[in-house]
Amino acid sequence: MTHGRRLAVALALVLAVAGSWAAPAAAAGPRLDVVGSPFDPDGDGVREQVVVRLKLPTAATVSIHVRDFDGRWVRSLARDAALGAGDHEWSWNGRSHTGARVAFGPYRVRAEIVNAAGTSRRSAWVTRARRIPYKVRPGALTVAIDPGHGGAAD
Repeated sequence: MTHGRRLAVALALVLAVAGSWAAPAAAAGPRLDVVGSPFDPDGDGVREQVVVRLKLPTAATVSIHVRDFDGRWVRSLARDAALGAGDHEWSWNGRSHTGARVAFGPYRVRAEIVNAAGTSRRSAWVTRARRIPYKVRPGALTVAIDPGHGGAAD
């Protein structure tokens, strides 16, 4: 394959991926999102909690648990809650089931959804950090293509 052809194929791939990011397909199943990460519940009134949002297409029984990076249970936000179709929200203030502040680091919010179609699971990551480790710039994306590392040319 010639250098120009490799570049054209790579560019087509980048445009296809960028197009899929710009217009994601509508999800047919439940959707779980965590808003407000990273956060630092330290009492200063800034970034004190995250909001867990679950969108259900049909009625379901839902359990939502927070686990640490190693998979250990930290806290439950919902246990076998019977919920109707629609949007539902919970907040988490960065405290464990004992009320102690959790350590800095990543946590996984996991939802188990049971409905007539069966059981499904959704996960989302959240981070407790003293400060935001990066500047927030939605849409800032740099793609670098470095052709010529794929083997012998045709």
